[in-house]
Amino acid sequence: QEPKPGMILGLKTPDGRQIPAKITGVTDKEITIDLNHPLAGKSLNFKVKIVED
Repeated sequence: QEPKPGMILGLKTPDGRQIPAKITGVTDKEITIDLNHPLAGKSLNFKVKIVED
C-alpha cells in the first residue's frame, strides 16, 4: 500500500517497543512523519473526585 498523509505507521525502537508515527507529507523523495502523541497541543478537561481516608 502506498504511504499517504494521515496513515499511522508502527516504528520499532532498538529495544523492541512500537511507536506510532503519523504520516504528514509524502513527496517523490521523502516521507514526513509526526511522532507527537495524538493529544499533543489539545486542551484536556478532567473531572476529579477527592477522596479522603
